Amino acid sequence: MKTLRVAALVAAVLLICVPEGSDGCAIGPPEPVFSVTQGPADFQGEFLKGKLGVLQRTFQQRYLIAAFRMISGAPLTEQELGSMFPVPQKTRVPPDGTPGYDRWNWTRKDFGNSRPPGDPYRMAREPGLLYSYQNCYNDAYEKAANALADLETQWGRGDPRTAEWVRAQDTVFGDCTGATDIPDAPASGMDPLLAAHRRYQIAAAYLYTGQYRKASAAFDRIAGEQSSPWHGIAPYLAVRALLRAGMDGDVDAYREGKRRIDAILKDPAQADWHEPARRLLGLWKLRVEPLPRLEELGNELMRPSDRDVNQSVIDLLYLVNHRQDGAEKPWTPEELTRAESTNELAGWLLAMSEHPPADAGERSMEWWHKTHHKVWLIAALLNASEKDDAELLAAAREVAPGAPEYESAVYDSISRELARGHQDAVREWADRALSGELPLSTRNMILAARAKAAVDWTEFLRFSLRRAEPDVVLNEGWEEPAGRVRNVHGDLPPDPEPVLDAEAISDLNTRVPLSSWLNASRNELLPEAVQLDIAQAGWLRAVLLGRSDEARTLMQRVLELNPGAAEVARPFLAAKDPDAAHWAALFIVLREPALRPTLWDSDPDVLDLAEPHYRATAGDFLVEGWYYRQQPQWQPPAKRSGFLPADRFAAGEAEWKQIRAAEPWEATYLSREAVEWANKHPDDPRVPEALHRAVWASRWRDSDADTRKFSKAAFDVLHTRYPKSPWTAKTPYWF
Repeated sequence: MKTLRVAALVAAVLLICVPEGSDGCAIGPPEPVFSVTQGPADFQGEFLKGKLGVLQRTFQQRYLIAAFRMISGAPLTEQELGSMFPVPQKTRVPPDGTPGYDRWNWTRKDFGNSRPPGDPYRMAREPGLLYSYQNCYNDAYEKAANALADLETQWGRGDPRTAEWVRAQDTVFGDCTGATDIPDAPASGMDPLLAAHRRYQIAAAYLYTGQYRKASAAFDRIAGEQSSPWHGIAPYLAVRALLRAGMDGDVDAYREGKRRIDAILKDPAQADWHEPARRLLGLWKLRVEPLPRLEELGNELMRPSDRDVNQSVIDLLYLVNHRQDGAEKPWTPEELTRAESTNELAGWLLAMSEHPPADAGERSMEWWHKTHHKVWLIAALLNASEKDDAELLAAAREVAPGAPEYESAVYDSISRELARGHQDAVREWADRALSGELPLSTRNMILAARAKAAVDWTEFLRFSLRRAEPDVVLNEGWEEPAGRVRNVHGDLPPDPEPVLDAEAISDLNTRVPLSSWLNASRNELLPEAVQLDIAQAGWLRAVLLGRSDEARTLMQRVLELNPGAAEVARPFLAAKDPDAAHWAALFIVLREPALRPTLWDSDPDVLDLAEPHYRATAGDFLVEGWYYRQQPQWQPPAKRSGFLPADRFAAGEAEWKQIRAAEPWEATYLSREAVEWANKHPDDPRVPEALHRAVWASRWRDSDADTRKFSKAAFDVLHTRYPKSPWTAKTPYWF
């Protein structure tokens, strides 16, 4: 049984937290990460060597503590690193893991007549919210496994007393999950050792079911039993139960708990429990004297140490994060000012938090003037007002490449210049930084800023390219090692090619005219995979716009990049009139559902028109169709100016309006057009396949109220006019 974890007992860690009644959602494929936002891409390598990258408010704060120490010239010791980061980085596994739980499961697995062990996590419910927290900790299971091993040695595994002990212990661990069962009291004549164990099991069950006063009293009675194997630990556990009662609102239990802690610390006979008692004292201070405890923890974690600091980190982050607006017990304005002003590490974490205090800029400047520590230059660049720009930007220019704070100082300075519209300064900062060595995520962030200050089309393309982090992917909202995700989803590219970023894609879709798409489709600044993606989407864009010459040019470019698509593309290129070109284009789109007149992903899975499909997929996952049709209120991001003349932007925006107004080539349109094609050209050998694919389009593509009608019409024409076609045999029903 482990020292009370603040994250679980105070804040009730929301490891699972969803609104009640909400629908489940599909799990999508892992996505590339171009700039990490949750922590460093290479923690054990570049980060610990001082290449911190751009420190962000969204980073897990353990990484920020490590960064604070490195920038301050006092990097974490091996002992501190081992306790703060005991599991592989970027994992959702709690810092402890559950090896004790696994060991207990294995130890008692042969006792099949008992119910299975309870899960360590207990579900809790509040209005509109369902969440879970860890109720039983690792060494509760470890101690149970050890006790069972001792009893087997003494009694034997097949002894009825051993089985009876396991049965009661399973009841106890069932209470971890949410049950409220208490083991039966010792029966008259029960083996004395088994009875002593049973009294301990009853006390533990009271603890796990939230009956804290009963648990404390039961542990007190065990403390008086000199023959009990739990005699020594019982006083400590009684205090733990009192503190839990205090957290549950029992103020007197808090006072009594503090008195009992002091008694343990003064008793030489309880020396084995002095260190655990000190940790309980820290927990008591956390709740009763939060500001002094905050200062203690901050001072402790600013200095190198040779001990386990994990609990101190948990406690510090609880105080920093859970006593602000909306928390259980928010800081008063006076307390917040003291927290920001009296402890440097705590103040810095507050300034670097996702929701910093309103006066974070003022406090950051105070600390900067007081200490001139570069951590405060970073905080001030993020928080200070515009009036401080001259001082801060001058200081940032003095930061040398290779310094731990360099990437943050440069990027945050660029962001301030960009916010003020100083594009010349943005270009100067960015070009100087990009000429040197940078972590990949940092390079991508600076490239994004530089693209916003592009002076022409060439700069726009050059600075809009990004290379994804090779070792990190976004999986269900978490940045995780790519190697682990590959084990589940298959191989990912080990060295991904550069691709266009999301803002560039948005500009191309909504503001860039077709003439520039033509240029991009053969621009040597772009990798061929990106050129092909642009050529294919641009071709369909030109078809919708009625721009036949540009459509032919773009399809010819597709063939240059993908000669295998010649067979399906040839009818379009050979078309002698608009009608023939239309049917040829329709056939291409029927064969490739992922074709659309927009670029839709910054990591294109480039289409191969030579290979027909029924579904538009990314890996094994169905993707959306012409999504913008379902979003009438959709607006593009803020416009970037300068890389094209104003008249070309206006032309691009007009084309985008025309594309949005056109009917999407989805299920209804494709079925209706396929039937019309069959009526006009019944002898065209492509018609049976087109009708077959139109029917299947109503299964896999976006549909509307008319889809079933036209799907049935396509089915009927196929079966009535082409009964011997193999495509008819492949179409046994309609949707």
